Amino acid sequence: MAPKSPPARDAMGLEIPGSESMNEGQARSKYFKMYGGLLFVYAPLLAFGLMWAARWKFPKMAAIADEHLQFLADHDLGWLYAAWYIVYLARCYHNINSNGARAGARVSRPDQHVYKIHGGVNDDKKNDDTTSSPYIFLENEGPVGKFNRAQRATFHMDESGAFVVTSMLLAGFVMPKLVYILSACYFLGRLEFANAYTQSLEGRQGKMILYVFPEALMIASVGIIAVQAIVLGKQ
Repeated sequence: MAPKSPPARDAMGLEIPGSESMNEGQARSKYFKMYGGLLFVYAPLLAFGLMWAARWKFPKMAAIADEHLQFLADHDLGWLYAAWYIVYLARCYHNINSNGARAGARVSRPDQHVYKIHGGVNDDKKNDDTTSSPYIFLENEGPVGKFNRAQRATFHMDESGAFVVTSMLLAGFVMPKLVYILSACYFLGRLEFANAYTQSLEGRQGKMILYVFPEALMIASVGIIAVQAIVLGKQ
């Protein structure tokens, strides 16, 4: 994908709204629908299908899964899996909230914060184009911009790393080989994402799906196992 021209900015450095720009409410609605579809429809259905197919294809894996599910049920640990999933949903809400605020603030990626120099003679005046210095943003051009995007790709993985690793451990307790395959796909997807993001801001979008789906499937597996263990414990 060819790099797009830098966004048009006003005197403060904020993006000038275009025909495709969204306000905060529109952005929140968009991300609520996106996360809702991924978390409660697509990922659970695909994860359930993969788990069923793995059980059907590999009887030994099914036997191990049944044994470990029974262990979780006997020790009431399905609720622990459910607790993890609830906390993960809180993390998803934070993403929705921040993306909505990003749209309202007219701040583009890779910026995660906006800075302002204080201490000038105009600090006590109205914050408008004529009395304030422009906000401070990340450089997104040339070698420095490439470095900033590479750093952002790294931090992007770190931000979800705890949930990815713990979902891998929780789901892997029941279906370790399936989780290994998903983890390998996640690994490859993250490499592609990091390289694409480093090269251009636009490159990130086309590669996100390569790690998002393996990650979402491991997370959905935790939710499915939680339900299975809780139901099994009541029998």
